[in-house]
Amino acid sequence: MRCSGFAILLSSTFLRRAILVAFFGCVVFSALPVAAGAQSREVPSAIRKILKDSVKLTRAGKLTESEDLLKQAIALEEFRTEAKVELGYVLMKQRRLAEAYDLVFPIAKDEPKNARAFSVLGATMLTAGRFGDARVLFFNAIKLDRKQHLAWAGYGMLDFYENKIADSLQNLREAVIHEPSEPDYLFALAQVSARAERYTEAAEAYKDFLSVASSADADRRARIRGSSPFCVF
Repeated sequence: MRCSGFAILLSSTFLRRAILVAFFGCVVFSALPVAAGAQSREVPSAIRKILKDSVKLTRAGKLTESEDLLKQAIALEEFRTEAKVELGYVLMKQRRLAEAYDLVFPIAKDEPKNARAFSVLGATMLTAGRFGDARVLFFNAIKLDRKQHLAWAGYGMLDFYENKIADSLQNLREAVIHEPSEPDYLFALAQVSARAERYTEAAEAYKDFLSVASSADADRRARIRGSSPFCVF
């Protein structure tokens, strides 16, 4: 039976560190340009539209539909990686972590300036409970692009899990600044604000969440409206 790279990574601390160090030595400290033959930055309009539509589906919780759409984009131009990275994110949200890792890790390795790829890979590690690796990946994403909202949100959740509430709030606020229409960030900000007893900020974040979250997001809407608005994780 084939063992995925993700399974191997999680089964061996030594191997996990070795793989990360192998390309982070280049990523974090090297100023070398992306390898020759890498894709151009200009995204074809057809793929750009699919990516935009997939984001809407993902935020609405329609992950299967988003996955199907992204696979269509990949089929259009298989050499491009934008849709593959976003598919990795959708797979991560479905907790199909092995598939997400195996899809995005090679992209991060081959494209050392792809901040979004590092963010998605970090989110995958965070979901897998590999907090140390997630922190390194988020750090690198932000180093490459200060506007990487997923990395800021990931940092915020890491800080929350480590009971660093003030740092968590600061990083989640940063994520919301860069992407104010992402329901996940607003919901997390509201809950952490409540934990910090910043109830006015929590109420505002819940209000913003309800204004952007899909009606299909029934579970979180019910948690807000059917119980104390200051419930925490």
